[in-house]
Parts: sequence; structure tokens; C-alpha cells
Amino acid sequence: MALTAVFLAAGVWLAVAHGPRAPQGEAAVIRSVSDSTRIVPLSEDRVVVVKGALGVTEVRIEDGYVDFISSPCPHKICIERGRVALEGDYIVCVPNGVSVRIEGESAFDAVVP
Repeated sequence: MALTAVFLAAGVWLAVAHGPRAPQGEAAVIRSVSDSTRIVPLSEDRVVVVKGALGVTEVRIEDGYVDFISSPCPHKICIERGRVALEGDYIVCVPNGVSVRIEGESAFDAVVP
């Protein structure tokens, strides 16, 4: 009985850990309540400065990943979110009104920096 439970647990873990994943994203869609929407390709390393409701948020794009490196919000949850790179991933700074969503190549006709 215990051996069956071990194999069942291992099977569930393998299915979750190695199951289907979203594909790698192609672009970051950066939105702000105080600034224009920007679409930035994940293939170009850069820091994007975004004006929000409280001040400036810095969004880093590096090695195909996106993260917030600074924001004027009080709790810094957006920075603690870490890096994202898969289609559908997102980071949001609610107090500053800034969001980033990762989109795939099929969602766009063109990417304009």
C-alpha cells in the first residue's frame, strides 16, 4: 500500500513539474495609467522607465526575462514577483498603476520599440 502511494505521488509530481507549459514569450506589453502602452521585444536587453501614478517604475528586460527593478510603491510586491518570460505571465504594481504582460509572437503583427 505504501509503495502504491509513493508511485502515485511521484506520478502526480512529474505531471505537474514537467507537464505542458506556456511557450516562451516574444514581447512585453507595458501599460501605465500615466504613460502610453509600449510593446518591447524580449530579445533586446534594456531598462524601460515607465511613469506611473506614484512615480517612476523601472522594468528590466534581460536574457528574455522581464522584472521590475524599482518602483515607488510602499510594499514592493511587484519587485518580489521576480522574473517572468512565458506567454501569459504578468507583473503588476497596483499602487503605481503599471503592468507588464508577456505575449507571444502570434499576438502581434509587428513589434515597435
